Amino acid sequence: MKVGILYVYSDKNLGDYAIVKTRINLLKESEIYLFSTYNRFQKKFINHSLKFRESGFNIYPNIFGELGLDNKSKIIKNLSKIIHFLWLIPYYIFLRIIIFFKIKSLPFLKKLDNIDEFYFKGGSIFESNGSISQSVSLVRCFLLLSLINKLGKPIYFDPQSFGPFKSRSSSLIFKKIAIIPKLIFCRERISYRYLQIFFKLKNIKLKPDIVFDYKTTIKIKNQYEDAIGLTLVASNLNRGIYMSNIKKLIIFYTNILKISKVKIIRQVDMNDFDDSEEKIETSIIKDKDLCELKFEIVKNLNSLDDAFKVYNSLNFLIGSRLHSTIFSSLCYKPFINIEYQGFKSRGTYELLGLSERVFKIDTLDNIFKKNHTKSLVKLLSSDDLLKSIKSNVKFHS
Repeated sequence: MKVGILYVYSDKNLGDYAIVKTRINLLKESEIYLFSTYNRFQKKFINHSLKFRESGFNIYPNIFGELGLDNKSKIIKNLSKIIHFLWLIPYYIFLRIIIFFKIKSLPFLKKLDNIDEFYFKGGSIFESNGSISQSVSLVRCFLLLSLINKLGKPIYFDPQSFGPFKSRSSSLIFKKIAIIPKLIFCRERISYRYLQIFFKLKNIKLKPDIVFDYKTTIKIKNQYEDAIGLTLVASNLNRGIYMSNIKKLIIFYTNILKISKVKIIRQVDMNDFDDSEEKIETSIIKDKDLCELKFEIVKNLNSLDDAFKVYNSLNFLIGSRLHSTIFSSLCYKPFINIEYQGFKSRGTYELLGLSERVFKIDTLDNIFKKNHTKSLVKLLSSDDLLKSIKSNVKFHS
C-alpha cells in the first residue's frame, strides 16, 4: 500500500520528527511518501528534511503549504505570500475542474492520485489564535484536503489538539475541514469534547499522542549521569516571568538533587531561521545566580535514538517542550512540564493520569512566592510514570 503523510514540518524539531517517524514505523510494510509543509521555493523545504532524505524517503513540496519565498526583506517576503495565496484560489478551481473531467496528468495531481491513503500530521494549525494568518493557513489546509477527498482517497488525522477557534472565520473553515477525514484522533479529552459539542462530529476517537507508540532501540536503564535536563521555548509567554521561574526551577532541583550539571537540550534547533531560543540559552548560561553550575548544550541530534540516550541519562527534566517530556516519560525519568501553549500539555497528561506534572507559569510563580514547593518535590519520584505510561497508552489505543 502507498501511504502519504501530509504537512511534514521539520526534522530539526525532534517532536515533529518523532511524530512522523512513529507513524512511518506503525505503517510497517507500506510505501511511504512525505509531503512537506513548505513549497519548493523555500530553503526550509531542503534544509529541514535532510534526515528523512538520508533515510531514503521521498519528500515532496506542497504548493498549498507555507506561503511565499524565503527572503531577508520583509517587504518581498510578505508580498510573495500575498501573490502566492491569491494565485492558489484560481489554481485550486482549475484542479477541481480537471478532476471532474477525470484528467489527472498534472504532476501534483498525479502524485496525489498515486497514493492509496493519507495521514495528516497537523500541529499548531488547528490550535487557532483567531488571527488572519491562522485563518489563511486553515484555508490552505482545506484546499489541499478537499482535492485529495475529490480524488477519493481516505484521510486520517493523527493525534493532535484542536481549538479553541477564537474567530468565527477560523471556526467556519475548520467545520469544512473536519467533515473530510475518515477519522480524527484527538490526543486529549478537551479537544475530543470540544469537537463533539461545538462541531457535532462523529468521526473522532480519543488516542494519546502518537509518540507514546515510538519503540526506541536503546536499552532503557535505571542509571544516571548526575545531570538535569532543560528544554526551552520562545513563545508568547511573559518572557520575564518565564525566565525567572526557569531559573528558580534550575536552582531548586540542582540543590535538592545535589547536582551541578545542566544539559540544555535543543529539542527544536531552527537557529538558521530563528535564533530567539539560542538567546534564551545564552541568557541562562550567563546568569550570575547560576554561575556555579556547569551547562552543556546538546544539539544536532542525528536520530531519535540519540535523543533517547540523552533523556535516559538524566536525573530529572525541566521541560517546556511537550515532546521532550514524552521522551523523558518513555525513559521513565521524572519531569516537570511547563505549559506554554493552550491546553495540549495538560490534556495529554490528564489522559494518562499524570496531569500533576504539568504547571502553568503563573502557578509556578505563586508556588515560589509562597514557598509551597511540596508539589515540586513529589515530581522527583518516577513511580507514577512506571504505573501510568504503558498501561494507559495501551488502554486508549
